[in-house]
Amino acid sequence: VTVADKKPDALIDFNIASGSVAEGSGPVTFTVSRSFATDAPSVVNLDRTGTATVDEDFTLSGITTDPSTSITILANEEFATFVVTPLSDNQVESDETVIFTINTGSIINKRAPSTSATLTITDTTPVISIAINSASRLEGGGSVTFTITRTGDTTSDLDVLIDLAGSATFGVDYTSTLSQFGSNTVTILSGFSSTDFTVTPSTDSFTSETTETVIATISPSVSYAVGSPSSQTLSITNDASGAGDPHMVGFHGQRFDLIGRPGKTYNILSDPLLQVNTLLGMQKTSDHSYIGGPVMMQMAFLTSNHTVLVNAGGYFVDDLGFVSVDGMFLNRGTSVLFKDDKLSVSFSDFSSSAKDLGLIGDNDKVVAKAKITLEGLYEFTVFFIQNHHSPYHPEIESTSKYYRRFLDFNASLLDHDRRPHGVLGQTA
Repeated sequence: VTVADKKPDALIDFNIASGSVAEGSGPVTFTVSRSFATDAPSVVNLDRTGTATVDEDFTLSGITTDPSTSITILANEEFATFVVTPLSDNQVESDETVIFTINTGSIINKRAPSTSATLTITDTTPVISIAINSASRLEGGGSVTFTITRTGDTTSDLDVLIDLAGSATFGVDYTSTLSQFGSNTVTILSGFSSTDFTVTPSTDSFTSETTETVIATISPSVSYAVGSPSSQTLSITNDASGAGDPHMVGFHGQRFDLIGRPGKTYNILSDPLLQVNTLLGMQKTSDHSYIGGPVMMQMAFLTSNHTVLVNAGGYFVDDLGFVSVDGMFLNRGTSVLFKDDKLSVSFSDFSSSAKDLGLIGDNDKVVAKAKITLEGLYEFTVFFIQNHHSPYHPEIESTSKYYRRFLDFNASLLDHDRRPHGVLGQTA
């Protein structure tokens, strides 16, 4: 009698590549194995449970999405696999689980101890914070940037709720790239970890108002967690309070005056690609009956290949000043562009009260402006200021009008990674 050896039933076991993964971190492979290969397939019934929701918190491949499903280990194979891929849902929530258990109704009636496998999907909710590049700005002193930053995954757009509050009046005391006072939505685009919006203080005619505020606060949402700092405050100060006698606007809106000796030249900006100097003069009428403090009479902009000279003009009404480039005078309403240094220069008429620009006093008027731009690096707007001053001698006033002329400017730093020297280097 020949007794054939009976081969034991194959034992079924579970193996999981990782027991805990973060949302959106990539696929996780589950392996269902048997202790040895046979020439027949093994159908293993599986039950899926857990707190995570299929197609919202994760996707499945290799098995169906039914809570009760199965997987087949093919003939002559020792294992079969299926894949769970956690998804990023931008929801503030607790960690969630996906649990697979070998069903007792499986045709395999002998199993190893590892009959279930659990995958924990940890929450990766983005944390949102807000920053500001300047906490204080004078009226008319230029834009202030607020930056909204998220942590974690950047594979999808994220809408962030921003509440705009404070004592300043939207549309009167300031403008903004946000649409309104109160609730606003800004979007951090896919592939980016931050986005900006700006607030630009306006210049008004009130000289005695107190400092006003613009407060930007992150509002809660199910799509993110509010981090720290969650709020930033911009203080808008009156251009008539504490500004002294400003003749310059620096790179971040600071207004200041340059104190020096008339007849001396001072360096405004020193950069390997651009040098800016100014020659100071004395405020006075042509008959010397009025003498004030020093003002900028000339500015020189020097690049590697070109020299731009801006001259304020003289005392008389018909001496309007000029702009020259490499010794050639520009007519009003014209501009030039030099590709070698990426330098552009324009000269134009311009009529405005200097006070509306947040500069100098009530008697001053802007009659022209020049714009000098070094592409991607610096931009200067130079204002030609005219101030009618009545001399002390009425008989002179009756026959001729005298004007003192000088220059003021507004400077912008286009490349914030540069660190220039000179007077403006202190405002970079």
